[in-house]
Amino acid sequence: PVTTSAPPSTPSPSLCLPAKANYDFPGNAISYVSSRQFKDCCAECTSTYGCNFYVWTDYNSGTGWLKSKQGSDKVLSFGSRAAFAPGGGVAPTCSPVEVNTDYAGVDIVGVAGPLDTCCDACKANYKCNAYSWFNGVCYLKGKRHGASPNSHVQTARVYKCAAPQVNTDYVGNDIGSVVAEAAEDCCAVCRSTAKCKAYSYAQGVCYLKSAKGVTKSNGGVTSASPTPLLAVDLRQTIKWFSSRHLFALMRRVDLSICDTTGSMGTYLPALKASLRQVFLVAKLLFHGRLMVHIVSYKDYCDANGLLSTVSRRTSRNDAIVKFVDDLKPTGGGDFPEAVKTALNHVIMTVDDIRATVSATSRALVFLYTDAPPHHQTTRSNNQSREIEAIQDNPKYRGGHDWFQLQRTLQDLGIPVYTFHSPTRDYLSPSFYGAMGPTVILPQLSSTIITEATMGLLLQLMAQTFEVTIGSNFARSSFTHKGEPFDQSFSAQDETDIPPASSLVVTNETFVFAPLEWMKVDLNGLLPLFGRDADFRNLVMKTFEVIFRPENVLSVTYNPIFGKLWRLCCRQRLDPRLDDLTAKLSQCVPMLTGGAKVQVSEWLEESYNDSQRIRDAIANAAPLGPCFTLDIGHLSMSKASIRSLARAPQPGVLEGVQNILARLQYHQSPPAYSDKEDDDLMYLPLSLSNEYLFSFLPHLMFPGTTLSQRGAALVALVCCLSNHIHLINRAAEYLTLIQGTWLPFDYAVEFPEIFSAEFVQLLYRGQAYLTPFEQQVYRQLFAVHRLRLAATKDVDVVVGYTPQKDSLWPDRKARCHTCGYDTSLSLMVSPALCAMCVTYGDDAPTLQANTVVSGNESHIVECHDCHGIYAVLQVARLGTAAK
Repeated sequence: PVTTSAPPSTPSPSLCLPAKANYDFPGNAISYVSSRQFKDCCAECTSTYGCNFYVWTDYNSGTGWLKSKQGSDKVLSFGSRAAFAPGGGVAPTCSPVEVNTDYAGVDIVGVAGPLDTCCDACKANYKCNAYSWFNGVCYLKGKRHGASPNSHVQTARVYKCAAPQVNTDYVGNDIGSVVAEAAEDCCAVCRSTAKCKAYSYAQGVCYLKSAKGVTKSNGGVTSASPTPLLAVDLRQTIKWFSSRHLFALMRRVDLSICDTTGSMGTYLPALKASLRQVFLVAKLLFHGRLMVHIVSYKDYCDANGLLSTVSRRTSRNDAIVKFVDDLKPTGGGDFPEAVKTALNHVIMTVDDIRATVSATSRALVFLYTDAPPHHQTTRSNNQSREIEAIQDNPKYRGGHDWFQLQRTLQDLGIPVYTFHSPTRDYLSPSFYGAMGPTVILPQLSSTIITEATMGLLLQLMAQTFEVTIGSNFARSSFTHKGEPFDQSFSAQDETDIPPASSLVVTNETFVFAPLEWMKVDLNGLLPLFGRDADFRNLVMKTFEVIFRPENVLSVTYNPIFGKLWRLCCRQRLDPRLDDLTAKLSQCVPMLTGGAKVQVSEWLEESYNDSQRIRDAIANAAPLGPCFTLDIGHLSMSKASIRSLARAPQPGVLEGVQNILARLQYHQSPPAYSDKEDDDLMYLPLSLSNEYLFSFLPHLMFPGTTLSQRGAALVALVCCLSNHIHLINRAAEYLTLIQGTWLPFDYAVEFPEIFSAEFVQLLYRGQAYLTPFEQQVYRQLFAVHRLRLAATKDVDVVVGYTPQKDSLWPDRKARCHTCGYDTSLSLMVSPALCAMCVTYGDDAPTLQANTVVSGNESHIVECHDCHGIYAVLQVARLGTAAK
């Protein structure tokens, strides 16, 4: 029999007291959880150790930022909502250390530090549930697995679930089972298993469950549920992992060098422009973790300027840029150059850093050159001088032999990547092939050098990279007698280097293996933008410099820059946005040919939210009831549907209604695919309302989503049109966000909410607005109607200006004192005329001499107030009536 268990208990949102809307409260962060509605954050915070306050923003269609307290500062953040929560949760705990024991595999990352720091390091890493310590390094692991004896290794489990309920079984909701040594090990298994929200352990087996459900007493069974987030003491969080130091647990990386001899006259100017771009972009990608060193080398005939260097570890970025700008292609003399000296300097620098700064520092070399090293086959007069200089410097332990240098660099774990100038003679590039991957550039332009450098850098970081059409560069590999002549080639000394004529060169695909210590999840930069003002400023400043014709291509090689630009575009209240938008709009028309197409495609791709849509669908019961779209003859552009939030023009609204009219309901997806490359052209009904209304355009234009305001307008259209499938969910969504999505306080920054199209739509949908919003749009609608009437033809009767000598229709009353019928304009009361008041007993005589019988009088108009009144003794009126 199939039984349905009760849903897991959730703290009522009423337990959490709302704070002021549309404000963020920076600092005091514990962690964050994505894909949440505001109403979900109360439960997340109350079940997270140390959480007493949270802020919800619409980032990633809803993210809850959990905090230890509110904090004293507040920052305007339109759409944000905050609340206080009673603190709760269970603190993660570390088990006693198991001496001389190792856990096999499941490694996440190594963190240098003494044994007593491993527990805190594991607590601060969300994926970590155990650790092994050896030789000064904490090896963080996904779970405790395969314990085995190993001298000098010490290990422990880190428990990150609620307190175990002994002799308690969670009934039903099973999604799988895993063998484990102890009940506490189930915690790590559940935390790393999708959909697992609880577990029960019995007889060596973890029974994983999709929900806690109902409980029952059962001897020998232990049950618990993971804490929703990384529950970690605030001080430990700040120490190990904060939003301002997203990559703090990763080692710094030192990057070197280039050749600036006279033969680099064509290469160097293009290289200088490329290096400036790469510095800017790398600063964003690594968030300060990449330490650039430039070693400019010439030859021994240039005694005064053989080596010149600059290092990010000792100098500011502007000093490095100035150093690059000042590089000049001089000297060199003959063909080979002092590259051996330069590589020895790199080795010396790395030795010094590891001895004085960080023993775990990693380094790599990007070598830009057009000439070989000194060697007997390159016939240089300076070879003996270089040998002597290297031998005289005890810190140059790489020596003057090419293969000794190769072995020293490999022992230090320093990979070398060479970008060689175009050549038809492979003598020079073959030397560098023995050091590491070599790229022979097809031409010397800053565009080519930048793309090649960025392409290599991104691949070393385990990021995707596609060579642009027309770049035509490749990775050159060398073979000798069928065997690879690369960094794996070993020889006693450099006299055994085979002649270049015996080498076979093959141009291979521009693909490089990632380096483990260079890997990084660039998507982590996106929440960092929202939480860290310093990083946000860095992004803005970087785009300010990059949005120039000579630099802009550098951001087109990875989609993360497009996502960061979209986040910048949401900063409508930031005055810098207008300047950035203007720079970009001026920059693009100045580009030509393929460059212009490349930037235009990058901008279009920056709107692509396919990955977020796929993730949301995967987490929302993707095989259940869903909506698809019968596109048919729908004709609507992406730009039109994206304009909805800014200008809901009649044509756009009509297009939205046509899309809604063609929505089709299915009990299950008609053609579900689990391939990541496929766009899933359906939306499960199990999606949250925020996702559902934001993702509707995706059914027509894959990857297209709407902002909160755009999603709200779609929901409003559903309500106004009584959409058969969506009206109830639309009303629920509009009620949830009521009062948060119309920024009346910022009319200058958001003028679109006062446009005629917006006013008409919101007037029709005022039932879903707050009372104040209703009042605003009623008044605006009245003004809108008046403006429409301003050009309308209206039949009117124009008033007249009476002349005193003519008689005009009038209304009269009888004065009870003098007995004459007098114009109402001359009556001071219903029974007394002005003449009787003014002239007393003479009034009857005056009336007798001036009376006009019937309902007519001599009428005039005051030239000041234009009032109409009757006059007597007309002949005596010699001035303008008043």
